[in-house]
Amino acid sequence: MHKDRMIHKTITAFLFCLMAGIQIAQADQEATKSKKIYFFGIAKNYTDSTACLTDICPIDNVAIDKQTNGVVNLELYTEQYSNFLKQKGKDGYICATFFSDKYKEIEKQFLKQRKKLERSKGMKLDVIAGSDFKFQFVDSKLIYRNSVDQESQADENAE
Repeated sequence: MHKDRMIHKTITAFLFCLMAGIQIAQADQEATKSKKIYFFGIAKNYTDSTACLTDICPIDNVAIDKQTNGVVNLELYTEQYSNFLKQKGKDGYICATFFSDKYKEIEKQFLKQRKKLERSKGMKLDVIAGSDFKFQFVDSKLIYRNSVDQESQADENAE
């Protein structure tokens, strides 16, 4: 009897997670659109007065939130840059990612930020070439699918 209830709970939890995943995927498709987006990143370390700047990097099919016009999961693009710097032994950097769907706009922002960094007294600028670092596409559908899988696995482990 106890085993039957356990199986019933497991099946119910699985179906709940499956339906939640489907709803999240549908909501994601309705709330987002895909566009070519141009990115660049800035990282600053205030302890050693160093700033790093990436080249402009285009990525196709980036998910854009229709309401805010912001990049979905932008923090994951910033995290890519942060992880790259850490792998190069550059710890303690604060990273920011800039984006636009128009090349002219991102180029203008890039030049403005570069000029600002070059004028900063005591700040050393390290320009990271596109051959050394490029932002990689982040598939938001995979992120949602993985989070649903982790939730269902956590539910199974809890029982």
